[in-house]
Amino acid sequence: MTGSLFSSREVLVAALPGQDGETLLRYARVHGRRIAAVGDDLPTHLDGPTRVSVFSLYTYFEQVDLAAASVKLLPLVARRHVDAELVFDDESYRLRARSRSKRERTITADISAMPDHDLDAVASMLPMAQRPCLQMVPLELAIAALVQKVTSDPVMVFWEKGGVLISLLVADGMVQNRMRERVTEENRDTIIARAEAGLRSSASRGGEVRELGLALYTGNLAGSRQEGREKAAVVLEKKLSRLYRGGKKVPADAVLRDPELYGLPFVPRDWNFLEAEYRTQVQAWRYARPAAAVAGVAGIVIGLYGGLQHLQALAIGSDFDRQRAELNASMADYEGMRPSDDAMVSVRSRLQVQEQSLSEVRLDRMLDWLTHLVPEGVVISALEMAPAPTPRKRHAVVQS
Repeated sequence: MTGSLFSSREVLVAALPGQDGETLLRYARVHGRRIAAVGDDLPTHLDGPTRVSVFSLYTYFEQVDLAAASVKLLPLVARRHVDAELVFDDESYRLRARSRSKRERTITADISAMPDHDLDAVASMLPMAQRPCLQMVPLELAIAALVQKVTSDPVMVFWEKGGVLISLLVADGMVQNRMRERVTEENRDTIIARAEAGLRSSASRGGEVRELGLALYTGNLAGSRQEGREKAAVVLEKKLSRLYRGGKKVPADAVLRDPELYGLPFVPRDWNFLEAEYRTQVQAWRYARPAAAVAGVAGIVIGLYGGLQHLQALAIGSDFDRQRAELNASMADYEGMRPSDDAMVSVRSRLQVQEQSLSEVRLDRMLDWLTHLVPEGVVISALEMAPAPTPRKRHAVVQS
């Protein structure tokens, strides 16, 4: 499905023509590819964002070569082209254009346009301020996107609801041609045959080389024209039906009956007819939820990390207190082993006396020393000891 940051829960809404010209709403609540509920109007509770397809009598489609040097200029050049065609006269409209291929100064583009008042009328019926709307597109584009999911071959699609028959030539996910007429029970078959001939003729004029043989009957026409159907068309219908899974209350041919609903998730993002300001608000809403989730996870991680750091700090503080207590106990032991001040004074006094005694000359030791030095036969007759004279101080003589 078209990528988004949302969950797979979405509400698909179609604005359809009524028998008396009014606009009717129909919805399908989907969870991914599973159809959870279908019904008319809007569900009482929207449990996800919405996508909307809009019917308009004057929706415009064209594939055309435009003189544009850059893709950035494509919207402006496409609008000038539509204005020159006088499609909407003086009526305001919204236009979207997509580049299909580009040559040197020419761009082959797909163009779609719709009157402003049809889009605004549908927007007023939706709770767009309370629940974001991801896309609002012409219902023909939703049908074309659905067909492209199962085949890229050109297909004729006939869709009828509210007495309005829309005949489409769809190829490569784009509407190549569109016809719209009011039908009744009496003229339906005639108008369908005429529309089929017109679609085949337009395919030939467009240079379509592939055979235009497949035809799909959708909306109120689903299942009504089974006789003489080609096998390829039946296979195509089965492939479309298998794109979604339905519950017990969902008809087996729900996709064929409401292709304008179930093709919405496959419409490219470029085809979005919502105003730019509202799209910006939706974009902010889209990223706010995952950003808040990321911020919440980051907060939890930071909180856990901070808690771990706090526990580690407590453990380090406890170890520091234990080591400090051990050091204080050791210092107390060392203080107990240190001598008192009086004992230190007594020791210093004794050491001083001993040092003085060792510095004095001992006569017995000196005589013993001399005895060993005197040669044999020599006798010391006298020995005199006297203090050494004090050295005289020399005075410098200064001559003038």
